Amino acid sequence: MSKYDVAIETSLNADELYEAIVEAIECRRSDDLFVKVERVEEENLWGIFVKTINQTCSACPSQWEGTTTDGRSVYVRYRHGGLTVHLDGEAVFYKHVPRMADGYMTWDEVEEHTGLRRS
Repeated sequence: MSKYDVAIETSLNADELYEAIVEAIECRRSDDLFVKVERVEEENLWGIFVKTINQTCSACPSQWEGTTTDGRSVYVRYRHGGLTVHLDGEAVFYKHVPRMADGYMTWDEVEEHTGLRRS
């Protein structure tokens, strides 16, 4: 199964956008298509400490992989203005961070926007 992160710019608020996506998917169901829609609330990740972190791509997207001090895998990705954090393969954080270089971010900026910290 393939997995994609998608960033969308819209005038809809978060609730309206979520409902529109769910409605669009429900209208196009098929046995060959599986789509999982999760609503990931923006919240900070204060209290989660990263034990190891390696930048696997510097730009377009900027991304990192590592582990937390409690043993969970962590994956961080920034592309098209969307900053996402996955813990143990589950999306737990999303924040839209618009900027000119929308595929480049430093780890210090990731910490600033997410609340993640190195141990």
